[in-house]
Amino acid sequence: VFPGFQLYLRPESSQWGTSYVGNALIHIDIPFALPAVPKEETQPKPLLDILKGNSKQD
Repeated sequence: VFPGFQLYLRPESSQWGTSYVGNALIHIDIPFALPAVPKEETQPKPLLDILKGNSKQD
């Protein structure tokens, strides 16, 4: 995992990748080959948490 770099899935819109670099917020449109995120999910979900089975790491 790269420092300052995080990917999120945004179920409320199309599938998005969000890159946080310093104070800059950059939205990147990236296609994901992942299982559909439950529609009950309303907040952006960390992509790494999905890939690792919701295992939290810092």
